[in-house]
Amino acid sequence: MGLTRLAIYRPVIALTVIVAIALFGLVAFKALGLEQSPTINTPIVTVQMVYRGASAETVEQQVTRPVEDAIATLSDIDTLTSNSSDGLSVITVEFRERVSVDVAATDVQQKVQSVRKDLPAEVDEPTYLKVDLNDVPILYLALTSHGSASAVDMYRVADELVRRRIEQVDGVGRVLVAGGREPEVQVRVAPDRLRAYGLGFVDVTDTIKGQYVTAAGGDVRTAPSDGGRATGLRVESRQTSVDQLGALPIVTRDGFATELRNVADIYLDGKEPEQYVRLNGQTAVGLLVYKQTGANITQTADAVLPVVEGLRQQLPAGLDLEVALDRTTSIRSSVEDMERELMLAAILAGVVLLLFLHTPRATVIVLLAIPTSLVAAFIAMKLFGLSLNTMTLIGLTTSIGILVDDSIVVLENIFSHLERGEEPKAAALAGRGEIGMAAVAITLVDVAVYGPILFVSGVTGAFIRNFALVLVVATLASLLVSFTLTPLLASRWLSLSDRGSLVARLASAWEPGYR
Repeated sequence: MGLTRLAIYRPVIALTVIVAIALFGLVAFKALGLEQSPTINTPIVTVQMVYRGASAETVEQQVTRPVEDAIATLSDIDTLTSNSSDGLSVITVEFRERVSVDVAATDVQQKVQSVRKDLPAEVDEPTYLKVDLNDVPILYLALTSHGSASAVDMYRVADELVRRRIEQVDGVGRVLVAGGREPEVQVRVAPDRLRAYGLGFVDVTDTIKGQYVTAAGGDVRTAPSDGGRATGLRVESRQTSVDQLGALPIVTRDGFATELRNVADIYLDGKEPEQYVRLNGQTAVGLLVYKQTGANITQTADAVLPVVEGLRQQLPAGLDLEVALDRTTSIRSSVEDMERELMLAAILAGVVLLLFLHTPRATVIVLLAIPTSLVAAFIAMKLFGLSLNTMTLIGLTTSIGILVDDSIVVLENIFSHLERGEEPKAAALAGRGEIGMAAVAITLVDVAVYGPILFVSGVTGAFIRNFALVLVVATLASLLVSFTLTPLLASRWLSLSDRGSLVARLASAWEPGYR
């Protein structure tokens, strides 16, 4: 009762608090990002080990089981599953939420290496795959050629110009280049020339490998008078051009030396492509743009798209850069549809309230509980790091009908006291006091239904917790509104004369049909 009394007899204080909550809620709403789905913080690490020629039973006993037992000693594991087949063992470790996928992968790798010596020597080195369900491209770009540019030239432009420029944009995590042919130096050995010089293929490969070694070269120390500082020295053996590589000397077993170009053709070409990218039937080089962890997808895309337009003006003649797929388009469309549904739900709720409450003033008082409660939900969403996605918007839309329950009950009881001839402020205080426990019970029933969803874990929990949190916070905020704003406005706006107005008579004309 103290809260309601303060709101009725000290309206400035109550309104100041409510306006402050509304302002904070609007600021939080502006800061919320748009996403298609809630963020899923469930790290998954997969370990694959190849044991060629072994049966599934052998793989299970000699590889899968020892590794699985070692990994099982880690903490924060949610599920641990394995699959053994002929020549292959796959172990999937799903950790609890909020565990860093990088830390999880490191821990798994350490456990696997601790039992590596106990595995059969024929087992290949394990491969590790970190699975981040949120790590998907937000933009698919395509670099196409309308001229004579080769696949190597297109790859070079995509990698050296477009990729590097886009990776500098705020919010961009990385950009992967797909398709095209990555430039590389090709060394085509001529067997007949090798035999003429008394060389073998191994001599060529050893010579080339020896040119790509980085080694420590000791320390270089300054004179004692200059402080005796030591600087590390590293020696790099690396040829940087085709001509330099061709001039490499190859020494035969009898001491005769010749240059690499004399036994092989050396030229700059491209790797054999492992991926093919086409846009509208035309060969292209694709660029997949990923956002940083925690960055907002729509804000990142909005920052990248102007850069793409600028890059189109900087490309060599005959090349064009296009946005093949923008995932934010469907996200914006989905969110806008849900926002329209939210507004439609509020309007329909107002129509129904007018039919039952009969007066526009009473309808407005009850409807004010909707935006006041929703802005409180926006504050909670910002504090808990949620975004405007399909699940949070569904929660907001679902809560529309729940938000007005408490205010309707309180308002109707206040009307009954006004009909008894009580003064408006006294009627508002008494009406809220009589029905207060009923309003609390109504609210807590809703919280008891949706609140336990907050404790659901896993991928399913990551989705429905967004829905439940928004619904619970908005429902609790509606109880606060029914104890403060509703009696405050009722004590100053409501009047028995409202029920005799033309709008009230029209709204009540249909009541005999259900009495």
